[in-house]
Amino acid sequence: MKKKIKLIILLLVAVLAITKQETNVVWGAEEIIEKTDEEATRGDEIIIKYRIYNGIIQYRHWNVTKNRWVEPDWINL
Repeated sequence: MKKKIKLIILLLVAVLAITKQETNVVWGAEEIIEKTDEEATRGDEIIIKYRIYNGIIQYRHWNVTKNRWVEPDWINL
């Protein structure tokens, strides 16, 4: 089961890497953090965090500069 989850996450990362250019993907303990190079030059640094919750892949934007979530809830993919 863990291998299937890892495979799903790996495939998701591959799709994201293909669809977005200039993207760095960093693996966390149980989440994938995505950060674009363009965001580093702007005022606030925003990253996208992913998680698997009850078998559903979800994402949420995190404002690194202000240390808070941009939106109040997780969004299903």
